[in-house]
Amino acid sequence: APYAVLAQPIHTAILPELVTEAREHGLTRVAASLRWALERMALLVVPATAGMMALALPGMRLVSFGETGAACAELLAAAIAGLAVGLLPYGAFLLLARGYYALGDSRTPGIVSVACALAGVGVMVAGSLTLDGTARIFGLGLGHSVAYTVGVVVLGVGLVRRTGGGLW
Repeated sequence: APYAVLAQPIHTAILPELVTEAREHGLTRVAASLRWALERMALLVVPATAGMMALALPGMRLVSFGETGAACAELLAAAIAGLAVGLLPYGAFLLLARGYYALGDSRTPGIVSVACALAGVGVMVAGSLTLDGTARIFGLGLGHSVAYTVGVVVLGVGLVRRTGGGLW
């Protein structure tokens, strides 16, 4: 829900501008618009991430109404916290993919997405074999977050090379 409410509207609003800039104004403007969108998205998503992590356990205790028991509430909270870490990378990945789409390239983000999915599975398998209990559940969410973080770095470096402008 935080992605859908906070990040996706930025993606939706910026895509037509990116396409126009890529066609009419040059790649440096595309980089500047992506940087602007990343900054605005971070301003919204980073506090949401902090709030989700801080309130995961009290929130799960509240919404479970004591019906799941303390251990189940902790497991649910660990899942939320592990996924919350990746909220900004997930949004940034999808934004940078739209940057590639504006440049007429849908293949690169597709390949990076598949590679990140495989990396995420690897992290999740390693975590499930080495961790127990709530740490295992947190590790599974963290695997998803790590995968998108790697994807953001790969897509970001590629866009910086293509556009000649900084994204960070």
